[in-house]
Amino acid sequence: MNTKAVSIILIAVILIGGGFWYVSSQNGEENDTLSMENSSENETMLAGEQGVENDSMVGGDAMVEGEGEMVVSGSGSYEAYSEEKLALAENEDVLLFFHADWCPTCRAIEAEFKALETIPQNVHILKVDFDTETTLRQKYGVTTQHTFVQVNAEGDLIQKFSNANTAVDVFAQVK
Repeated sequence: MNTKAVSIILIAVILIGGGFWYVSSQNGEENDTLSMENSSENETMLAGEQGVENDSMVGGDAMVEGEGEMVVSGSGSYEAYSEEKLALAENEDVLLFFHADWCPTCRAIEAEFKALETIPQNVHILKVDFDTETTLRQKYGVTTQHTFVQVNAEGDLIQKFSNANTAVDVFAQVK
């Protein structure tokens, strides 16, 4: 009698576990499909905002890639943080992107930034190493990686957010 009860319980657990796995895998496929659709819509929207076709650069913009940094001149930029670059905030928007190499969200957003042919005009994203720049993290109260901090030319906080999961989300929140 004991083996029969154990067998029934074991079969029930396997069926329930299999059901959860099946539902989870179906939701994951739907989310992947939606994510890919949204990503291509977002890229089209960004290109449309800039008046750019996906396969061309505008007005002689030059893209330079170096060690872990990318600069798009003639419009906005995505580049490594340095205190001197805060001066860009005098007339343009500057975001500090607290990035960690081990953070999947950070890597995904960075890949989107690098895949864009142009960063929106007057937006400069400065990549800050989350793990080593503890002084900046403390100054702005940053407790999680993939946090964006918009600053003025003096380095004063304008706004802080960490709910952006795509480049479009980031650009939509710039004040």
